[in-house]
Amino acid sequence: MVDVFTTDKALVFMMRYHDKKEKKFVDFMITMTHHNLVVTASVIGEITEDNLKDPRYGHWTYAGYEAEKIIFSTRDVQDKKSGFTFCSFNQKGELTETRFVEGPGVVFESIETGSFGSTGRFYLQTNEFSAGKILTINGKMHLLGSRIESGKRTIELFSLIEGKWVKIKSATIGIDSSKKSPQLNSMVLNEGIACISGNSSVFLPFSANAEPVINPATKFTPFNPSSVMVSDLKNRFAVSLPTGILFFDTKQLSVPGNVNFEFVKK
Repeated sequence: MVDVFTTDKALVFMMRYHDKKEKKFVDFMITMTHHNLVVTASVIGEITEDNLKDPRYGHWTYAGYEAEKIIFSTRDVQDKKSGFTFCSFNQKGELTETRFVEGPGVVFESIETGSFGSTGRFYLQTNEFSAGKILTINGKMHLLGSRIESGKRTIELFSLIEGKWVKIKSATIGIDSSKKSPQLNSMVLNEGIACISGNSSVFLPFSANAEPVINPATKFTPFNPSSVMVSDLKNRFAVSLPTGILFFDTKQLSVPGNVNFEFVKK
């Protein structure tokens, strides 16, 4: 099992089978509809062991959902063009669409990617190396990736606009000096993409008028994704609401008595 997630229509378990005889990996899913608990199994796609060694290809990953669609993506090459193939399924596990989109022409680093927050991949710890990650929300597709420039890591966010990738935000952070494999973990929020890389958290907003937010990442950040949106967070727990952000100081939890909240309008 590599991921577990829920959509408006179904609970989805994403699995991966290594066929050693055929030297390939097969990604498939099991869906269970919410309204009548019907269970179905569907093959998403596959990749050979040889292609997996090439950073232009990759495993299938969950990208997001919208209305009746469950969307997956993979790095791919078609007609000598490097890009991404998307496939969409309905809640019954039936394939409804497949299409290829050429990449933005940017060479991202191959980095260990994963998720955080209330996601199955975070709890399963099924990270994998990828040069770019597709994320979808509200009917729009986004591409997240990172590059190393002048000894620093630049995280870039592209949006697919009229069939072309357009860079909408970027943020530069320091490179973690530890010997651990570098990671770029992400989560989609309504307002933008939240990221954790090394010792930093980064928020890349969708709005053209909003600037990226960079904070130190703490052990609490994965469990409080909304905090990534807030500058000068300190020790406060943050919850993003439609009209503002609700805070409270976590130090209050160790003291008997009332907990005081602060509301800041957006």
